Amino acid sequence: MFCARCGAKISISNQFCTNCGAKNENYNEKKKTKLIMSIRQKQLKDEHMNDADKESVKGGGVKKIVLPVVIITVLAVFAVVGISMLRYGKTSISDNNQYEKKGADGYISADGNAVFLTDRDVVRFSGDFKQAYTTPDYSKYVLLNQSGELLVYTEPSAEPNKIAENADEISAVNNQGVFVYDISSKHLKFYFFGSSEPVDTGFDKDWLIQYSDNKMSVAGVDSSGEVCVYTAGNENVGKLCKVEDDIKICAVSDSGDNVIWTIEKDRDICVYMMRNGVPERIGKLGKTESYYYVQGHFFDAGKSFIVYMSGGSQMILSVNGENPKEISIGTFKNYGNIVVQNGRVIFSEASKVDYFYFVAINDTNNTTANMYKLDLDGSLTEVAADINLSEDESYKVSEKCRVVDGNIFYLGKDGDLFVKKTDESDSVRITTDVDEMSVSIGGKYIYLVKSGTLYCCDLSDKEYKLSAITTGFSDRGDIYMTDSDDVIYYKEDNTDITYTEGSKTKDTYSNKGTLKKYTVGGESTQISDDVLIVWKNDSDMISSKQPVIYKYIAMDGADIIAEIGTITDGSYSAILENYKW
Repeated sequence: MFCARCGAKISISNQFCTNCGAKNENYNEKKKTKLIMSIRQKQLKDEHMNDADKESVKGGGVKKIVLPVVIITVLAVFAVVGISMLRYGKTSISDNNQYEKKGADGYISADGNAVFLTDRDVVRFSGDFKQAYTTPDYSKYVLLNQSGELLVYTEPSAEPNKIAENADEISAVNNQGVFVYDISSKHLKFYFFGSSEPVDTGFDKDWLIQYSDNKMSVAGVDSSGEVCVYTAGNENVGKLCKVEDDIKICAVSDSGDNVIWTIEKDRDICVYMMRNGVPERIGKLGKTESYYYVQGHFFDAGKSFIVYMSGGSQMILSVNGENPKEISIGTFKNYGNIVVQNGRVIFSEASKVDYFYFVAINDTNNTTANMYKLDLDGSLTEVAADINLSEDESYKVSEKCRVVDGNIFYLGKDGDLFVKKTDESDSVRITTDVDEMSVSIGGKYIYLVKSGTLYCCDLSDKEYKLSAITTGFSDRGDIYMTDSDDVIYYKEDNTDITYTEGSKTKDTYSNKGTLKKYTVGGESTQISDDVLIVWKNDSDMISSKQPVIYKYIAMDGADIIAEIGTITDGSYSAILENYKW
């Protein structure tokens, strides 16, 4: 599932979002609610790393992954075009778009052991752990055990440094320390590495908070009703202003100097920030739907920002400290994340942005959409029109339209697949009657499904000839893009996994199928049966060489017991058993 506040992936077992700290309203400690795997779910596509980056990295994996409910997929619409959180520093992929390294999560088995999987290593910790992370620079492993001890390791064989013994839950990790909810006070505290004396932020566990992109700053409202911000390294919490209304923090700058929040008033979402020492309303976002969330991103070294809302028809843009502009997109409704010039979302305020792209639904039945370019002066240009969604398929925009490497790929009203340059007006039709498409990370190939067959198209061939990968690929199949243009994984022959009590079926949770690997120019090879999902490792992109594979083992009441594995020497091998999903 996704966090209703920030759109980050969270598990039913996370009481709070590990990205923004928002409370998970679906959390239930005693009874896990239904885990729904969207048949058409596509993993978040994140930017690849070069080989030099991979040579020097140690640490990381991902923790408990639960696929999002279909309706929430609306909120992640354009995340599929890519988020890159590369290791060892902010790394520019292209077009000056920077990516904040974030570290990695560890897998926790049902018996409490922790495992980190990287492109090169499997790192194991034995114990009774419930959470496991690395620092963003991968120099430390931070693990929390069931008794509340917060342990910091430099390597598995080293003696850990115990920096807390009354910790309830890790909220965020940065290179200086750890944000932790305390068992007794329920407050969010920051523990510096090498010190057992924390800073109490005053934020209660039941309150909504928001972290900056680099997880160095956090903002929220304290018990006295004051908007507060704390930045790692400071001794005290900064108090900004007192508020009487319920507010939601939507963006925090890395330095903690700027905080943006919203207040709902009638059908308007009023957006505020501090200006000249007092809170000022900087704009309004019209509320068009009962379910919504507001996102804000700082960019250009924190001097600029953009604020927008899912399902909304307005945005707020401020460039280089200028007065914010309210931008209206008329009667259309924006869906999903706004992406920048290279087709990726902003995940570091160091990003230098030249312009944005976004998709807007343009009719009441959610059957067609347009893509727009937003320049920094606030002007809008339509760059693709009449993107086909079929009836009420706004959540499938991610399968219908992509921006990759200066090209826009989209499906028209009749399922025709088009490609056009972002700076040109004419489109070229590649093929017709396409059900689904995925573009490779560098834009060299497009993988598409039509008439029950999965194809590959080499985009350097201007005749756009299709090469069949597999036939009989049903609409229940899954395609997994990787960090390599010419490698994909796909899952076919999917069957439902059901939870039963006696002879009665209570729920259908997920599906399992046969996983295969395809390399352009070669034949598909089978990896394993009974696969639930293929996921990313510590590079935040599915590895073409050593992916994370969730394999179904059995049902334990309402829980799925899985095995986590990867590919070693060309064959599947298990790395963690007895994993409760």
